[in-house]
Amino acid sequence: LSVPAISTGAINFQNYQGKKILLVNIATSGSNLEQLTELEQFYQLHKDSVVVIGFPSNSFGNTTQTNTGIKQFLDSYGITFPIAAKSDVDDVNANTVYKWLANAADNGSHEVEITEDFQKVLIGKTGKIKGVFSAALHLQSQFI
Repeated sequence: LSVPAISTGAINFQNYQGKKILLVNIATSGSNLEQLTELEQFYQLHKDSVVVIGFPSNSFGNTTQTNTGIKQFLDSYGITFPIAAKSDVDDVNANTVYKWLANAADNGSHEVEITEDFQKVLIGKTGKIKGVFSAALHLQSQFI
């Protein structure tokens, strides 16, 4: 899988073989913004084994900016983990990664339904879905 990055280029999942991947649909307003700092701290501590990838989306009405505005906002939080270009995460217009998550036949596991900002999906080292976590769950050792 590959998705456009927020600035230039693409985020190619082949680059993360042998690592766990934590996908998070992020927002720039609303509740749970403190998780941006938590995500960055988690990424810095564990980036040798777990890659955090942020997916900004306005699917829940909390990210109205363009990619440029989102990038500036995330820079103010000191975010260094990979960020995809703004896209939908919860419907037929979802990006390729979230379409893969939603289709059990494609991902070999189950259909993941995205219902809120800062929902987390953990992909194991072998590319299989290991868990889906609500926005209320803050980062803990189960992601390592």
